[in-house]
Amino acid sequence: MKMPKIGFGLLLSVILLTFMPVTVLAQTQNQVIIQGQVVNKTPNGKSVADISLELKTFSGDQEKGTASAKTDALGKFQFTGLSTEPSLSYQVSFTYQEADYTSDKVTFAPGETSKVIQVVVWDATDTDPGIKISTAHVVVQFKGDDLEITEYYKIENPGDKTYVGSKPVPKLDKKETLRFYLPAGAQIHQYALSLMECCISLENGALIDTMAVPPGGREIAFIYSTKFSSPNHTIPIAASLPTDQLSLVVEDKGIQVSSPQLSTPQRSKMENLPVLILNGGNLKKGEIIQATLTGLPTTTSTGSNVRFAGIALIVAALGFGVSYPILRRKRAAPVKVSHEEDKGQLLEEVARLDDSFESGLINEEEYKRLRASKMARLVALSRRSQ
Repeated sequence: MKMPKIGFGLLLSVILLTFMPVTVLAQTQNQVIIQGQVVNKTPNGKSVADISLELKTFSGDQEKGTASAKTDALGKFQFTGLSTEPSLSYQVSFTYQEADYTSDKVTFAPGETSKVIQVVVWDATDTDPGIKISTAHVVVQFKGDDLEITEYYKIENPGDKTYVGSKPVPKLDKKETLRFYLPAGAQIHQYALSLMECCISLENGALIDTMAVPPGGREIAFIYSTKFSSPNHTIPIAASLPTDQLSLVVEDKGIQVSSPQLSTPQRSKMENLPVLILNGGNLKKGEIIQATLTGLPTTTSTGSNVRFAGIALIVAALGFGVSYPILRRKRAAPVKVSHEEDKGQLLEEVARLDDSFESGLINEEEYKRLRASKMARLVALSRRSQ
């Protein structure tokens, strides 16, 4: 039996159809690219050529791989052969003159095959350019026989160089950039915003940070607890840097709060929780604020049924539009409405996560991982809104 003849054109078509999916896929993947440029914003700054970059690939919060590249003479770079899988995100990181820099995470939308990013750097300096605290908020809550204290600081670097510190921190093989003093016996529970546990050392009652402070500055926050054992208790608040404005916010449980350096307490509410608010400012570096709480409960209490969402509330009040007039005056920029719903949802998730952890429903490792992820997303949304 004779086999039917297949014309050359038909045969060629069959061959092309057979191999086309693989070929198109390979070409498409090779064409997926992230390109960008490192830009030095310090006037007459040094070269950004030949910087070693690392591109990290993430699936959710899990790192899945890395790729390397170097900048050219103009600071330009590119990474090719990437995947457009929507569950993946990419982030560029590198060190320049002792300071660490990272880009925002980027993802590819359906149909996208390229992304362009810019990472701004500055020349580094080990001389303090006049770093100060423009806004400080100390929030005090009651948890049984403990005071839970949240400290938030907006730190400003008025110079045009990134401050990398000069005093060595041998334990971390880094240099000290910021130092915050804690009350005796304080137990740190959490770091947030731009504080990272890998870069912090606790020494002699002080929290020492080693991350660089770029022009413009940073926002940091941390939570710790300290015990009280009598109806009268004094909280020392140290001005670690020159401080323009400080607000002390104390949960109002029928107590009295006074301080010779702060204003008369004003009653208000935060998230339906009654609070007392005292204000002060123009503090010198090293100045100690003495805040005395009188009439504290002498029996163990579980605290109010309404709780702050820890650092999440502070972030919300200062940057995400929660109603709190005294703090809202200090906001650097309005929040874009398009992000409010996402921020509100994330804040609720953080609060529920806190409750789940305190109830023993999730372990500490999972709690820290999830909370860090949500707070990072909150910070990212805040940056987009500025």
